[in-house]
Amino acid sequence: SGISKYQYYLTKDKDQLTGGTWKDIGTDNKSITISEKGTQYVYFRAIGVNGLAGDISNKEEVNIGKEYDIENKIEDSSFESGTIKNWSGSALNGVSNEFSHSGSYSVKFLVSDNNTADRPILQKQLLTEKHIYYAVEYVYFPDTTDDLNGQFDLFSYEKQDGSSLPELGNVILKNSEVGNWNKKSFRSLSNLSAEYNFRLCYSRSPITIYFDDIMFIDLTEVFGSGNEPSKEYLDKYLNYFDGTSTIVYQDVTS
Repeated sequence: SGISKYQYYLTKDKDQLTGGTWKDIGTDNKSITISEKGTQYVYFRAIGVNGLAGDISNKEEVNIGKEYDIENKIEDSSFESGTIKNWSGSALNGVSNEFSHSGSYSVKFLVSDNNTADRPILQKQLLTEKHIYYAVEYVYFPDTTDDLNGQFDLFSYEKQDGSSLPELGNVILKNSEVGNWNKKSFRSLSNLSAEYNFRLCYSRSPITIYFDDIMFIDLTEVFGSGNEPSKEYLDKYLNYFDGTSTIVYQDVTS
């Protein structure tokens, strides 16, 4: 006689279909959201316009992930101490309270002349062969980015001495939106174990940039080989944290 609505039944006992409550599914997109952690089972049914219930579907298993301890390997990643620690670079202009993505402070990158040398902001990180890494920074441009020729990346410490080790990331910062915070990120596989420079930016031309809420995570160390989340997933769901945190993740491709 036609369908009036759809319903679902959620249970932690895969053989139980009594004692609980059938709940209506929203009519906008006919979807449900399950947020409680652990393994659960869900059934579906349709209700006719005459009020009668249709056949019950086969049960579907839903696993809302495992808990993982995750570490942001960047020290002084949000500059909320009000001072600069563990960073180097001739263009560092100090901690600023002019703009901030979160908290009260960011770090100011200022190149005031046309110096031919690079002006990086660096923090050294030891990478492990065959590990996948995820990096994030938030950048704010008060003015144009037209003169910027730098990028957000990792390059080997030895490269300054002529090494040909590959750079990782290479996210171009030029053409970012002016007057707003821009999220920049990359996910890269390290082909060797080596010490790299974690570089926020560099420029040979006069420019001012603010950096905040920086993260660098060894995904393989946290999630295990083959279970590392995609860049798209992390960009959408991983919020900034300093130090260590606990997150819940389920490999959505499995």
